[in-house]
Amino acid sequence: MVKRAAVAGVLVSSVAGLLISGTSQATAADAVPPSQLVAVDRARAVGLQGIRTETYAAVPVDYDRNGRQDVWIGYHGLGAKLWRNRGGGTYTRVARSTWPRNSENGRHIDRHDCTWGDVDRNGLPDAYCSTGRMLRNVVKLHRGNELWLQVRRGRFREVGTEWGVDDVCGRGRQVTFINVNGDRWPDLFLSNDIPRRDRDDPCNVTANRLPNERGKVFLNVRGRRFQYVKRLWNFGPGIGTRCAEPLDFDRDGWQDLLACLGPNESPRLYRNRSGRGFADVTSRYPLSQGMSDAVVVDLDRDGDRDVVSSSADGFGYYPSVRGDLGPRVLIGTVASGQGGSVAVGDADGDGDNDVYGLTWQGRTVNPDDQIWINHLGSFVPIAVPSAQGAGDEVAAIDPRGNGRAAFVVLNGYGPFTPGRLQYIKVIRR
Repeated sequence: MVKRAAVAGVLVSSVAGLLISGTSQATAADAVPPSQLVAVDRARAVGLQGIRTETYAAVPVDYDRNGRQDVWIGYHGLGAKLWRNRGGGTYTRVARSTWPRNSENGRHIDRHDCTWGDVDRNGLPDAYCSTGRMLRNVVKLHRGNELWLQVRRGRFREVGTEWGVDDVCGRGRQVTFINVNGDRWPDLFLSNDIPRRDRDDPCNVTANRLPNERGKVFLNVRGRRFQYVKRLWNFGPGIGTRCAEPLDFDRDGWQDLLACLGPNESPRLYRNRSGRGFADVTSRYPLSQGMSDAVVVDLDRDGDRDVVSSSADGFGYYPSVRGDLGPRVLIGTVASGQGGSVAVGDADGDGDNDVYGLTWQGRTVNPDDQIWINHLGSFVPIAVPSAQGAGDEVAAIDPRGNGRAAFVVLNGYGPFTPGRLQYIKVIRR
């Protein structure tokens, strides 16, 4: 997965692989038929249901390294919260002063995605979060991208500016830690949305000496700071605004990158040129289908990590076989709306990977989602309880550390259609 396995155990953001390890004791032979399964919402029971609110991202992470997955939830312009798994799959909020709504200088923070990794190798995961420039296209001084170092268990210190990753001119979107140069320090990929057209934008004035608005690769300088290296990423803004997934698709030992641009736009696949930068190799592979989200995980249990994606017509996957990506295999279509987000985990505990398909339809309608149960080689849908708001994002989480997944579902896309979080589990009828 990583060059010379240098960062094994260090990167924490690609959580899908942690959930799909097949640790369940059941086998396909004794799997429960999907007709005997039902999806239920347990958000209130586990302590995660609150008021209707806007949301942006949910990231499972074992922040305290106790073997139980916790979850970080971003509420867009309303701050973010870290929820500790108390055992048995119930949650309580911790680190209450971290990820506030406003900065120390009183500036409102337009917080977006977060990714987790141990950037200083002290044994505790840290969080890097992107922020937007808000509708007024502000320069993000005192509200730029954040790097929260976990200095002691559950104690965080924000050092984004100090470490050189605040990126005050970028419309920050998806972020991920990725091993770019093959050493043991996790590097960073930041996607920025296409700049707004503003003739008076201070970021467009060369004399201001402000950062550019493109996406960026930052190299980790031995756990002390990050360095922006322009030559490593020579592609324009707008790349990776919906997903940014590290993967070694060609199995050469170097981490590559899959980037989603938008629900109806084809993704981009970038090959890591042995630490010397990235090359766009999309045209060599069957990736013309639009892609709104993706996770990289071994879905078909052949030992290779596949690309599972959501698209306008539904959900599917691109099988990986010996360093090559095959044509898309359709998992299932949507009855209304379009595929917006996808997560993968063993929902029914039979050892196979199941697929949660989140659907969306603008900012005023929330079509029902489905879980596609992997049963004897086929995917069979079961309905998910309805929710108000607008579908936003779904993440798979392993609440008990036994390989059986639940799904954290966000329904607050944008400030105009807030919705309550769902915590979906699959049980027998």
